[in-house]
Amino acid sequence: MGGLGFRDMRLFNQALLARQAWRLIQFPDSLCARLLKAKYFPNSELIDAVFLGDSSVTWKSLEYGLQLLKKGLIWRIGDGTKDFLAWHYEKSGLFSIQSAYKLVLHARLDSNLGSSSSAANGERSIWGSISKTPVPHKIKIFAWRLANKGLATIRNRCSRNLEVDATYRICGMEVEDEFHAVISCMRARALRESLRSCWKLPA
Repeated sequence: MGGLGFRDMRLFNQALLARQAWRLIQFPDSLCARLLKAKYFPNSELIDAVFLGDSSVTWKSLEYGLQLLKKGLIWRIGDGTKDFLAWHYEKSGLFSIQSAYKLVLHARLDSNLGSSSSAANGERSIWGSISKTPVPHKIKIFAWRLANKGLATIRNRCSRNLEVDATYRICGMEVEDEFHAVISCMRARALRESLRSCWKLPA
């Protein structure tokens, strides 16, 4: 989806918990399902259960997964006596962690798009351009960090009180930020010219 390919572990965990809630619905006669029903929702079904604030960690975790599960649950009509719950995002009607994760991830991204600033939109477009560049992956990551001021420059270190003087150590002339270290410094320019000559690249 235009990123580095890492899962959002909080959202992925919610998808895993949603699977546990799905299993309780699909196997109501299992020991775990019968114990939870007896303790927490003896007079209702799981999808209608009321979650109390002083519940156990296990039950609160199940509630977190159930929030996601409810977004994709639908009723499939049988003969009137055997209607059953199905997962809307799979043709088979069976729950899958992958489709649940995509569902919650898209929901979060849509929410971020609705509330993000123009600067954030600019960051996404920058990564879109970088990700399409035919260079090694580590260079893409370096370029992304460079564009987002994520390098360990002396200026960034000063902002975290790790340095006192932000002057660039190599040239000793200007503050070391990303632009100076990579673009404007005379040493950086000399290095670029040397690389162009070595690889016969256009200026």
